[in-house]
Amino acid sequence: MLINEFDNYQDLHSSGYYMFLITNRAFGYWLDCFCALYIAVTTLSFLVSSPDNGGDVGLAVTQAMGLTGMVQWGMRQSAELENSMTSVERLIEYEEIEPEGELESKLSKKPPKTWPEQGKIVFDELSLRYFPDSKSDRVLKSLSFEIQPSEKVGIVGRTGAGKSSLINALFRLSYNEGSIIIDTRNIEELGLHDLRS
Repeated sequence: MLINEFDNYQDLHSSGYYMFLITNRAFGYWLDCFCALYIAVTTLSFLVSSPDNGGDVGLAVTQAMGLTGMVQWGMRQSAELENSMTSVERLIEYEEIEPEGELESKLSKKPPKTWPEQGKIVFDELSLRYFPDSKSDRVLKSLSFEIQPSEKVGIVGRTGAGKSSLINALFRLSYNEGSIIIDTRNIEELGLHDLRS
């Protein structure tokens, strides 16, 4: 499941990065076309207005090429600055995300290496949200059931019914209310390394 999720995120990243490269190239192409058109119009206007004065035409072409080079550089730098500032904004957002729970269990709560021995899972009044805001919608509401050791359970439902949300709740990848107990141990009291190993 995690490999598929990683692959999906990798595909999203690759498609976004590819789109960034394509739009960057397209922006450069149209900027080059605009600059070539500007140089052509400048040259033709001097040729039409004063065809006898070749020095003025040469000076105009030289200055137009220098000006378009600076304009191209400025436009590319402004686009790069915008992209970099978006990255900084994203980093600030990540910095403000609430950290997950403790990674290691307290010594008094640390499960033995053989845990879970039996595999009994109890969902008791489980409600689940994907966002820390208490006003956000709950994906699961007051769900209670037991899965006995060695029991096989199938979860069915339409898209968006919360089937994969149960897995997220088991690994504490979401904001849970209520409790999930695996072999008499509440997963909220376990460190994430112990729970997810």
